[in-house]
Amino acid sequence: MLVATLTTGVSFAQSADRWVEAGNKSYREGDFQSAVESYRKALSIDAGHPIANHNLGGALFRSNDLSGAEKHFDKAASSGGDKRQVARSLYAKGVTLSRQGRTEESIEAYKKSLRIDPSNEWARENLVRALREKRKKDSENEEKKKDEKKQQDATPPPMDKREMQRLLDALREQEKRIRQKAGKAGAAGPSSREKDW
Repeated sequence: MLVATLTTGVSFAQSADRWVEAGNKSYREGDFQSAVESYRKALSIDAGHPIANHNLGGALFRSNDLSGAEKHFDKAASSGGDKRQVARSLYAKGVTLSRQGRTEESIEAYKKSLRIDPSNEWARENLVRALREKRKKDSENEEKKKDEKKQQDATPPPMDKREMQRLLDALREQEKRIRQKAGKAGAAGPSSREKDW
């Protein structure tokens, strides 16, 4: 019975690996849909297969299914397998997150990848790009906040009805005084002015 169990486990692994190879062939040919199907078949046999999860993530990425790609890069990274494979999956997850505009999350993925494999130059370069992008976004957000603050400071606060009525009454009173002054000046007439020559 033990021999039968061991033999079955080996044949399952070989079968999953065959589907991974078929997926790799389709991927190299640019047939990403067939690659996705082959990797899914490998995962139906061995759901924790790190290479099948990583490669499925890559095929989904190429097919523009970024959330699906992220999910499978996560599964590959959490498989606990070969450290370099984990680092590659974290790097690929970072690229997927960057493509989705999730800069801060991509920075964390690149950092995790580099902690495992500090020699990964691509992860290092993408980390630098992501940090620059974050700095740029932070700067733009800061400028936007400053502009909004300036607008708020420049805009007078809204008035209530009583204050508007008070200002209107003050303007009417001022107009009334100006008319009275103009009336007194008009009543005296030009002939009553003293000549200054």
